[in-house]
Amino acid sequence: MNQLLGSAKAFNKHNSGRSAEVVRSNEFVDSFHGVNSHFTDTGLFGVSIEGAGSHSADLLKVALD
Repeated sequence: MNQLLGSAKAFNKHNSGRSAEVVRSNEFVDSFHGVNSHFTDTGLFGVSIEGAGSHSADLLKVALD
């Protein structure tokens, strides 16, 4: 998941991958990255997005897209 999405923060000029595209195209997104945890019998994966609370509906839409 991290390999596909990458990791991006709004203040970092060296972002790469899909995460960088999300941060560049949405001025209200401060950070976006993949979450991936492995366990012996199961696993967890998803995305983490950060931004201003005043844009919570927009952040949800971007995360779902």
